[in-house]
Amino acid sequence: MTFPDVQSMLDKNSGLLGISGITSDMRSLLAEVKENQDRRAQLAIDIFSYRARKYLGSYLAAVGPVKAVIFCGGIAENSAVIREKIASGLDHLGLQLDYDANSNLGIAKEGLVSKLGSPVEILVIPTNEEIMIARDTYALTRKAPDM
Repeated sequence: MTFPDVQSMLDKNSGLLGISGITSDMRSLLAEVKENQDRRAQLAIDIFSYRARKYLGSYLAAVGPVKAVIFCGGIAENSAVIREKIASGLDHLGLQLDYDANSNLGIAKEGLVSKLGSPVEILVIPTNEEIMIARDTYALTRKAPDM
């Protein structure tokens, strides 16, 4: 393979798509597991969640006392299942997920999903990624030299 071929494979055909063989869209993978119990889709979800939990746990350990963890962005703000898979097993680091609050929050809603009195609050805060990209692009183009 040429370097561009390898780069294209890594950029476009790896990750969730490479593992599932179906798609890189988490919503579609979750639906595929729910509707068809697809093993590769489940594996992709499990690996994604494991890696996110591993990084979150290492950050919590490295940073020291943390007051809150915020789930935002497409997957985390829209999927109670993914938030649960990521937060589960981190109780010893202060994350105590309220499973009912998490599952009842709804899609793209702001809210507290940790148990009351949890040492670390777990929040869901929807973001507008498109507006942030537009603002950053505008700021960069304003600083760019004229052609």
